[in-house]
Formats: sequence, structure tokens, C-alpha cells
Amino acid sequence: MKKRILLIPCLLVALSVTAQINGSIEGRFTEGPAPIVTDSATYIASYREPSPGRRDWILYSSDDMTNWREHGSAVDLSVFEWITPEEQRCGAKSIQMVKRGNLYYVYASLSAEKIGVLEADNLRGPWFDPIGRPLVGPRFEGIDSDIEIGEDGMIKLLEWKKGQRPTPQNAHFNPYGGKIEAETMSEGKGIATKYVLGQYTNDGVDGNILQICQNHDVLVTDINDGDYIVVKSVDLGKKGAKKIVARIECSDKLAEKGSNVRKQTGIEVHIDSVDGKTVAVLQTPKPGKTTSCSFSGRVKGVHDLYFVFRGEGYDFDWWRLVAR
Repeated sequence: MKKRILLIPCLLVALSVTAQINGSIEGRFTEGPAPIVTDSATYIASYREPSPGRRDWILYSSDDMTNWREHGSAVDLSVFEWITPEEQRCGAKSIQMVKRGNLYYVYASLSAEKIGVLEADNLRGPWFDPIGRPLVGPRFEGIDSDIEIGEDGMIKLLEWKKGQRPTPQNAHFNPYGGKIEAETMSEGKGIATKYVLGQYTNDGVDGNILQICQNHDVLVTDINDGDYIVVKSVDLGKKGAKKIVARIECSDKLAEKGSNVRKQTGIEVHIDSVDGKTVAVLQTPKPGKTTSCSFSGRVKGVHDLYFVFRGEGYDFDWWRLVAR
């Protein structure tokens, strides 16, 4: 794969569009999802319809098929130089994802006759157009195609099939594997997600930006007092957790109100229900700092963790547990 772009340091850009999360995150999976299983996780691309006739495809991943992490846009149609403005505005009608060798491919149906192909070495991009034109094929029912790797190792387009969500498995969530992004959850109430993006640029003389990086950071935002997120079936182990460390982004407005007001905001960690036993309280730190708190008591085994937000004026980035 020919790569003509470089990842360079740049000013981070926060998207003004947020995605509201109320209830189960699994309820956000719409008809015709595009699933793919890798060695490390299950990925699903599912669409949203922010306005009639328009579809935005969002990428999710899960290690246990219960708690899901949102990664932002699954496809960047601006890579297709041949796409019409109307097709780009409306978005892909359906997509399918497949891995062949060390590369991933996305087949995006844009019309009854026009299917575009994207290629990348990472499911979160950046994506390239390997053929530089539409993949012209037969008219697929519902402009939706299925794909598979044939015995000859080639990718084959098949007749239309209705997509199915993978069946949830009985697995427990491991909280000790490093930082856990705050958008990893099974359910959420009241909050939204906000994307913080870097940018890719090409190495040509014109310096035009080719695409926004899809491997970006996501924050839990739009937090109000009493909102919460849930991570289900968390295995705290036989000894339990010693402490929790988290990154909470304090807003400039909250910081201006002074430390007394800031210390009244933060995150309560409850087990098994929103009003269950409180095992930790994370205060909102000064801007640019992390916060931590010891776990009270020796809570062991498998529990649902409820992160209940107190106050407002901050975003939630990530958390991790330290074992005893």
C-alpha cells in the first residue's frame, strides 16, 4: 500500500458535534451493522441518521461483548476523489469490513451501482482509495452487499444478506489491563461523547490536508449532576482493587470558580447499582492533572461499576484500577 501521508504534531481540534448517550449503548446498533472480529476485539460499524437521508457510520469495539467503546467515524468518504457532493452529504448506505493479509478493506455502497473500496492497515484508519475509482458491479438489492474471502484468497462480493448483531458472550471485563477509555460502557444516562482530533497532512508541496485522523481521542462530556455510565461484569479479582486513577478534564470556567467549587465536583464509583455502595470518590483535579482515590473496603469478585457524576464543568477521559 502506497502511503503518502505523515502524522505530524498539530493543534488538537474538538468537534462541536456530540453524540448523546441515553440508556444501553447496545441500543445504538442499527439495522445492517458491519461486524469484524480481530485477535484482540470485536468491532462493529453502525450508522446514525443525524438528519433524514443521511447516514454517519460510527465504529465501536468490545473485549467482552458487553461493554463497548466508541471510536468515532468508521469511514472517511472524502478520500474518494470521484464522489459527488450529494453522495458525500448522504453518506454510505451500507458498509462491509473484511481483513485480507495485514490489511483491512471497507466496501461502502453509495448508490445502486457505485461501491467504493477503502484500504488501511488499521481499522481506525487512515484510509486510502486503492483503485482510484468506483468498484462497478451488479445492482445489489437494497444497495447492500456481503463479502467473504474465497478459497483462492481473493475478496468476493456476494448477494445481499441482512446483517446480524453478534450474540453477547458470557465474559467478564478485565479492569487491570491499563487505561480504560471513559467511553467504554454498557449503559449511560444523560452524557454525550466529544471527539478530540489530530490531523494528517500529505508530504506534497501544496500541503493540503488529506483527511482527519480517525484514531482520535473521545471524551465523555455534557456532564450534569446525577448522570452516570455503567461498566458491567467487572472482575475485581480475588483480592480486589487497591485504588483507582483517572483523567478528568477540568474546564477553564470551572477552574475560574476556585478550588472550593471544583472540589465539590467529581465522580463517585458505586458497585452494582447507581445508589449502591460507594467504593471511591474522584475529585475533579486542577487542569492538566490526574486524580486518584483508594478503594474503600476489600470489594472482590465480579461487579457492575457505576460512575456517577457530581456537579458539572468537566469531561471524563479515562480510568484504570490498581490491583492489591
